[in-house]
Amino acid sequence: MSAFNHPLDPLSHAEQESIVAHARAVWKLEEHHLFAMLQLHEPTKAQLASGTKLDRTARVTMWDRKKAIVTEGLITTDGVAKEYKEIPGAKSPV
Repeated sequence: MSAFNHPLDPLSHAEQESIVAHARAVWKLEEHHLFAMLQLHEPTKAQLASGTKLDRTARVTMWDRKKAIVTEGLITTDGVAKEYKEIPGAKSPV
């Protein structure tokens, strides 16, 4: 994936495109699933201090237009899904 200088650098355009493609495939998202938000899921201070190689992970918020459901997931730039859950009662950000 694209190079970054610091683990807290924002996700690059290429990383965002990769994450969207992986999310659509892994979570079987269709045309009616809209990406409301995609942002870097920041590692903890302990993870940063450890000096180990960190996966670039995104927190993705999606809106299912057909079911009016908001879901949220964590997925790496390499397509490893770490979490996927429905957010009961949530409204999609505008």
